[in-house]
Amino acid sequence: MRKLSACLFVVLLLLATPVSAKPWPHWARPKNKQVVIQFERTRVSNAVWSHMTAAIADWSRSGRVDGVPVAKCSNRFVYCVRVTEYSKRDGRAGHTILNHDPKTGIAWYGSIQVNTYYAKSWAQRRKTACHEAGHAFGLGGHTSGSCMQDGLRNLTTRPSASDFATLQRIYAKPSA
Repeated sequence: MRKLSACLFVVLLLLATPVSAKPWPHWARPKNKQVVIQFERTRVSNAVWSHMTAAIADWSRSGRVDGVPVAKCSNRFVYCVRVTEYSKRDGRAGHTILNHDPKTGIAWYGSIQVNTYYAKSWAQRRKTACHEAGHAFGLGGHTSGSCMQDGLRNLTTRPSASDFATLQRIYAKPSA
């Protein structure tokens, strides 16, 4: 009985202890240069791609990252995010994955999937494209008042000043 009580105490202690979230992966910033990420169109309709290219342009106004929509990423030495779409009832309007080094958090490749099962209207697709592109540029949080707010109840379709400030911090100019 004592062992069971001790185990129960440890489990409750672990559940009560806050877990620190790992920072979202981001791209390495070349010295004195912007981070340039190519977004490759892979199995994406014209409707979804037009929203994605508009979102990429919005995020590129941050001054720290530059997104370039392309038909195919140029080579293996360029940051590349492949964009696809699917239609499935899985509870998500979109999903972004950045393959990265778990020790440094530095990404080397990524993918965005837009789920047209949930993102049906113009505003839903535009919001989803902006949200997933924000993750691809290195934002991990789901901040309110911008397209980074989670879910389709808030259909804000653009990044906020707070989002741009976060990108400024993530990709600050390296010290000389």
